[in-house]
Amino acid sequence: MPNFSANPADLTSVMKSFYGLTIKRTPTTRDAIFAKFFRYPSVRLLSLLVLTIIFFTHCNHSHDFGTTARAVYYWRTVFSLSDDDVKQLDRLQIQQMYVRIFDIDMGAKAEPAPKAPIRLRSDLPNDMSYTPVVYITVPVLRWMNKNPDAATTLADKILRAIDDWHKASGWPDFQEVQIDADWTTQTEKVYFALLDQIRHRLHQNNQTVSCTLRLHQLHPDAKKPPVDRQLLMVYNLRRLDEKSPKTILDTDLAIRYMQGRLIHYQANLDIALPVYTWASHFHGNRFIGLIDEMTYHDLVSLPVSKTDNSFYRMKKRSRFKSSVFDEGDTIRFENPTNDSVKMAKWLRLTLKDRPDPKRRLILFHFDDRFFNKVYFALLDQIRHRLHQNN
Repeated sequence: MPNFSANPADLTSVMKSFYGLTIKRTPTTRDAIFAKFFRYPSVRLLSLLVLTIIFFTHCNHSHDFGTTARAVYYWRTVFSLSDDDVKQLDRLQIQQMYVRIFDIDMGAKAEPAPKAPIRLRSDLPNDMSYTPVVYITVPVLRWMNKNPDAATTLADKILRAIDDWHKASGWPDFQEVQIDADWTTQTEKVYFALLDQIRHRLHQNNQTVSCTLRLHQLHPDAKKPPVDRQLLMVYNLRRLDEKSPKTILDTDLAIRYMQGRLIHYQANLDIALPVYTWASHFHGNRFIGLIDEMTYHDLVSLPVSKTDNSFYRMKKRSRFKSSVFDEGDTIRFENPTNDSVKMAKWLRLTLKDRPDPKRRLILFHFDDRFFNKVYFALLDQIRHRLHQNN
C-alpha cells in the first residue's frame, strides 16, 4: 500500500493552522467510523478536496485566495460528464473549468497548426463557466525561434481557432484564455512576443489572457510573461524516467524551488495542485511508460509485492489491458495526497502577506474516479464536523 502519513488527527492539525479554525474534538462513534474510512487511499485523496472546500469557505475572512470561483482542470481528449459527475461538481461548488481544447503543434506544412481538438460528448453544466486552454508544444517554440516575426500571424491563427471551436461547441462566452507552454530562456523572447500579441487582441474584446508557469521557470531576475495572470503548476516535478518515489509532487523539493523566488511572482498568481494518480512501468532501470488507467485497486489485484515507498515488484509475468509485465518488473504508483495537503498549507502561509482577492486554487484535474459519489456522504459528514464549531 502506498505510504500515506496523513490521518484524521494530522488533517485536523493542518486545518487548525491552515485556516485558523478552532475544531473541538469529542470522541464519538462517528470518530471511529472516520478513522476506519481514512485508512483508504481514495478517502485520503478526498481529504484534499475537503481542505479545498474549507479553504475557499474561509477566504471571506482571509483574502489570501479569491472566492470568485472554485475551479478544476479538464485535461482529456473527450469531454464527457455523466449526470453523477455534474451532481458531484455541483456539490463541491466548482463553478469554473479550465478545459484544454486543442494543442498547437507542427502541421503537415511544417508550420504550427491546431491539433488534437477535444471532442464534446456532453454539454458544459448549467451555471458553469469555462476557460479554454491551448497547449503550445516545444517544437512550435523552436520553430518560432527560427521565425521570430511569426508572433502576429500565429496569434491570429490561435485566436481564430479558439473562436471557431467556441462557435461549434455552443458553449457560453468566456472571459479568459489560458496558454500553456514549457518555455525556456532560449524560447522566452519569441513566446512572450506571442503572448503579447494574444493579450492585445483579447483586451480589445474585454477578455484576458493567462499563462502557465512551471517551477523551473521561477527565477528572481526572470522577465515576467506579458499576461494578466499566471498559473503556477505545482506538480510534475521530476522526469518520469527517474526512479524516484515522487515525480508528481514532492513538497520538500517544491519548496526548495520556490523558497526566495515565489515572492517575486505573488501578484496576479493562481495556484494549481494535483489530485490525480499515475502508475509507471520499469523493466530493470529502464522506464517503459505510464500504465493507462491503472488504479490502486488494479495494481494490488496483480501478483505484486511492495519493495519500497511507492514501488511494487511483479512476482510473475502478468498483463493489465495493453501493458505486459515480466517477472521482476517494477511499478511505481503515485498518489500525491499528503504532499498536496502540505503544499497547500505552505503556500497559504507564504502568500498570506500578499493578499489577492482574485487568486484561485485550481485542482488538476477532474477524474470521476476521485470525484466519486461513493464518498460524498462521508464528505458531507466531514464538512459538517469541521464547520460545526466554526
